[in-house]
Amino acid sequence: MSLPNGTMLVKQLLNDGRVTCVTKFGRAVVTTSPTDIWSPAGNNPFPQVAETVKAVSDSVNDAAAGSGARQCHIFGVDDSWDAADEILTMDGTSDSAASVNKYFRLFRGHSENQGQYGNTTTGQAGTITVSQTTSGAVLAELPKPTGFAAGQTQMTHYTVPNGFTAYIVSQHRAIQAGKDVNLYLYIREGADVLTAPFQPVRLQSEFIGVSGASNIRTKFALGPYPARTDIWYAGVIAAQTADVTIEYEIALVPTSGSV
Repeated sequence: MSLPNGTMLVKQLLNDGRVTCVTKFGRAVVTTSPTDIWSPAGNNPFPQVAETVKAVSDSVNDAAAGSGARQCHIFGVDDSWDAADEILTMDGTSDSAASVNKYFRLFRGHSENQGQYGNTTTGQAGTITVSQTTSGAVLAELPKPTGFAAGQTQMTHYTVPNGFTAYIVSQHRAIQAGKDVNLYLYIREGADVLTAPFQPVRLQSEFIGVSGASNIRTKFALGPYPARTDIWYAGVIAAQTADVTIEYEIALVPTSGSV
């Protein structure tokens, strides 16, 4: 893991084994309206009510005995804002059974126990959508790019779970050739404040007219971001659309070891 200059305290904690390294990456087709960098259409709904979730595919082959993804492993924060994960058994184009946990946020998912020995083009059979059971709000998606296997969410969203403080220590961006995009890094501390007055969404970084691929170098790690902070990227383009990918790394430090 490469740490920018000025993050020696975080690096020391990493060397001491007190840091969890989290890599986040997302992809989106950015439009002339502000677009979250994640694969589902529209922007993340950031639910104010925790619910059980369910998974469904647009292919009948993503099923318990199918040739595609047989299970979907999800990761997020539960109704107490603790880190939680579980495995949902797929049922093709019908909804899976509801999760055991209730979730405010999901920030990762991947296929599990697929029905064939996959390669670059085989594995997950269709696009898998994970949504809240009652509201229907989409919290995550495992996209199925044309001709390629994915088996994984592509979303920049992350919520810091209880017991941790987060620092962003590296960022990388790639923009479709010939396009210029404005990119924004947002946070919301106090995501658990669910009645007015709410905690504000705050801009952390802004990059105007970005093109090509580049690493974003900062003198110091961004943060600290306390537990129950939402982190995500968004973008916008002046005309037409652009394919955008963002990858960033988080140093997740136990609260007792915050720097």
